[in-house]
Amino acid sequence: MVEIENGILINFEDEECEFFEVPEGVTEIDEDAFCGAHNLKRVKFPNTLKKIGDSAFMWSGLTEMHIPANVEEICDSAFQGCKCLEKVTIENGLVTIDQNAFFECIKLKEILLPASLKTIGNAAFRNCESLESAVISEGTETLGNGAFLNCHNLKKLSLPSTLSEIEPAALAGCSSLDDLILSNENPYFTISDGMLFDKDLTKLVYCSACKDSAIIPEGVEEICDYAFAGCTKLKNITLPKSLKKISSYSFRNTNLLTDVYLPDGVEVDGDPEFVDDTCIHLNGSRGEMTFYPRETPYNECFMLVFDRDFSIMFDHKPKYALIFRMYFAGIEGAAEYVKKNFAKMIGMAVENSDVDTVRKVLELREMVTKRNVKRLIEKAEYCEPIHYLLTEYAKTL
Repeated sequence: MVEIENGILINFEDEECEFFEVPEGVTEIDEDAFCGAHNLKRVKFPNTLKKIGDSAFMWSGLTEMHIPANVEEICDSAFQGCKCLEKVTIENGLVTIDQNAFFECIKLKEILLPASLKTIGNAAFRNCESLESAVISEGTETLGNGAFLNCHNLKKLSLPSTLSEIEPAALAGCSSLDDLILSNENPYFTISDGMLFDKDLTKLVYCSACKDSAIIPEGVEEICDYAFAGCTKLKNITLPKSLKKISSYSFRNTNLLTDVYLPDGVEVDGDPEFVDDTCIHLNGSRGEMTFYPRETPYNECFMLVFDRDFSIMFDHKPKYALIFRMYFAGIEGAAEYVKKNFAKMIGMAVENSDVDTVRKVLELREMVTKRNVKRLIEKAEYCEPIHYLLTEYAKTL
């Protein structure tokens, strides 16, 4: 059964159908129209079609697809989860591929995107694990967040001169991408030594996951979100003195990276997600300080950025967790900082039910006094282990 109203194909129901020809005059495939049509292998679109709606063919059994020239938009999740889809041809005319459009089309091997295309949406080709090559033609302007995320077999990708925006994680997890080609005419980006930078060489946007070492040149001031995410072969990295900012998730899944030396004054915006085995070395005005792999179960312990007076410019929870760790290790300057900010720091540890931190603070018997222990006991009303520790400690004062 096929339901069509005012040129919109609203619904298709035929569990046995393997081939369907959409009638001439249809201008739009409505959302979910063919969703879950597991036996449907091929569909022929009319030249009148302009739009393929949200989830239109989601989880269907399509094996190949031809998009005619009049189609201007492939909407959200239109072909998501089409796990038998091996071949897609798109004629010139398409303007937008929306988010998740081809998400988890795990048999799709190659894609040639037309010159008419302006936007590739977030996660448009995410987890297309068989995709080996993709050509983004001249005309495309935006590559969305996670557009090719985790396309592990993607070996070759061509980027046009018109591409002006590459959003975070667009190429993260492309562990085989060793042939990233950028048009020499692109005025926004440049490629050097397997790394993608903005044209001024002040921002590192992406590093090839095929690299086992990286030297970031002087002049670079920012490592963008997810820049090294998925660089599972990376063992060594050299950061420039010019570096001012490391953005969120920039070192996610860098499993072989053993040492990172951060220059003085670097700001970390969120959690760069250094893995558990990475040692962090801080070169500051007080000399070099080294933080070995974390002992606590909190990733926040490696959200690092120090300036000259040990203040840290990120969320208080990871900030205080790290400084407490410094304090317990006897690192110079940490005790002074903890003493100055103790009320806020211990209060947050109690509120976050951080039993280990509270226990270690009490064992040192330096900061918790008769004057503040009562207030802390009240704060710990809803965390029984901490409430017990504080109550027992109070008896010793």
